Amino acid sequence: MSIFTSSNVIGKTILQQVLEPYNPSAAQTLTTTYTDIDGSDYSFTPVSASSEIHYEYSLMASTPDAVGIWNMKLMVDGVEETESKGGQSFDYQDTYDYQYAVPSWGTSAKTIKLQARDYTTAWDVNLHQLKEADGVASSALVRAVLKITEYE
Repeated sequence: MSIFTSSNVIGKTILQQVLEPYNPSAAQTLTTTYTDIDGSDYSFTPVSASSEIHYEYSLMASTPDAVGIWNMKLMVDGVEETESKGGQSFDYQDTYDYQYAVPSWGTSAKTIKLQARDYTTAWDVNLHQLKEADGVASSALVRAVLKITEYE
């Protein structure tokens, strides 16, 4: 884990920033029920009650089918953030960069995480895993990265 504090980016002061790589030990196979995305959770404590909190999670998604379709949503202490849902449709494999500005909640610690599900059982999705690399089939695992930035 890396934490940076007090920098200035595009006219805003960064109060703190967390960079957390996630090295998967296995692919995560989604189902049609929302489940936590491995490596996406973090207990975050803002330093200012009026700050802006930006949550970002970058990961690889692949499908054993011709097309994969999945949905995700952001949870803060077990409560879904309104308007945080996203989705993706792709062929074979693709990277996904989820970003969401979380409303300020004060200075208490809260756990932020993503949940995901398959759109249907016809278009399955595996997270953190390639389907192809260097022109051949692959099942290599791919590191994900979590980034949380608190702006003043």
